[in-house]
Amino acid sequence: MKPYVKTLMIGALLTSGVAVAAPFGGPPQGGYGCGMGGAQRMMGAGTDMGPRYERMAERLGLSAEQRTAVRQTLDQAAPRMRELKEAMRSKRQELRTIAQGGPADEAQVRRLAREQGELKAEMILQRQRLAGEIDKVLTDAQREELKQMRGRMGPRFRG
Repeated sequence: MKPYVKTLMIGALLTSGVAVAAPFGGPPQGGYGCGMGGAQRMMGAGTDMGPRYERMAERLGLSAEQRTAVRQTLDQAAPRMRELKEAMRSKRQELRTIAQGGPADEAQVRRLAREQGELKAEMILQRQRLAGEIDKVLTDAQREELKQMRGRMGPRFRG
């Protein structure tokens, strides 16, 4: 296999798991991976919300109404995030299959890598939309606290 094809494939596989997290976005059905970062695990969309969400909600001092609004927003976003996650998983598996099959067709690898990149971009956009919707629910003080929490947690929170 040509070195640049190997490099492209390795890069595609590595970047497929890199998270670009937005606050409160999350892995549907409790799954992590396919670009799901720390913030997503804390505020898991489509999950039972779990102890991480509760800790975050407590630290931010979310009211019952805010918690309900956040849950509804996350639940509404969950199907699309699930769809994107599954599509990314499928592309990653296709790339693995090609890598294990011997000499790869460069055009096929490029196509899959491009498709995976488009899916990743769509997931990032979805998370940004989700973060924007949740931001509307927070007070100025809560937004500031969330910003400080992100800073304290560093890359783990941002993904």
